[in-house]
Amino acid sequence: MMAPLRKAPWPTSQACLFAYWLLGFLDLVVGSPYKVGMLEVVNQFLADPILVGVILFAVCVNAGALGLKWERRREAMGDAEARARSQSE
Repeated sequence: MMAPLRKAPWPTSQACLFAYWLLGFLDLVVGSPYKVGMLEVVNQFLADPILVGVILFAVCVNAGALGLKWERRREAMGDAEARARSQSE
């Protein structure tokens, strides 16, 4: 008489799920004849001057805001050091 079948332990079932995911990912990357290459996507993106301009503008605005934040923090540190010096005197 054969032993009853047991449910697979968690690591084995997790490994199977990862293997199925990996096979699906490989099929998506390698096997699909209709996929668009990354180079084509980048070329289409760079061909739209309005989209590139809007994204560059947003990057510049965010960089400026970050610079202001750093400047305010630096000034606050300087003010705190000046207050500490004046209180110790």
